[in-house]
Amino acid sequence: MKYTRDPIMSPSQKVLDWLIDTVKSCHPHLAVDLGTGAGTSAETISRGSNLTITIENDKKFLLPENTEKVISIYAPLRPIDKGRLWYDKFVLSSFFKGLAKEIDFLWIDGPMRRYGREEALIFFKEYLKDGARVFLHDAQTEFRVAQEWQRQYQGQVIDLKVIRIGREDEGVVSFKFKNKKFLNPCFAEQVSIINNM
Repeated sequence: MKYTRDPIMSPSQKVLDWLIDTVKSCHPHLAVDLGTGAGTSAETISRGSNLTITIENDKKFLLPENTEKVISIYAPLRPIDKGRLWYDKFVLSSFFKGLAKEIDFLWIDGPMRRYGREEALIFFKEYLKDGARVFLHDAQTEFRVAQEWQRQYQGQVIDLKVIRIGREDEGVVSFKFKNKKFLNPCFAEQVSIINNM
């Protein structure tokens, strides 16, 4: 796959360079790219992950074809509340329900900021592997979303930070998600032993 970067709908080249380094160091088994846009983030993420699932609400930005490494899902925006829109949850639930793998890398760059990205963690939290890496593009506006998640999911949103890269208004919010549902059973057993001492 090769895409031409759209400077309005895509992360800057500096962010894409940072993203490829990050993906290669994490080497996720299953990565999800919310808001594929011109496809540059999907192409970048797929270079370092075993499988990348891209989600897009605009058919003109759907990837031209699915491959062994990249699957593209069309999920139109639907109202959720107070004028906010988010990806069609029925479409996403239908797809992810049958997926035996757990997500260990989530890149959030959609839907467009004016619709709100708050729903991303609310929906994907049950699909995230314990210790999954989560990133929100456009840190200047999205840091408040991550702070709200940190408040809402106390003890689960950890290592929250802003990484300044690219344009002044760009940057990335980064954190790890501790998913209690997928705790390592050995760790859970150790905690149980300590609590019973």
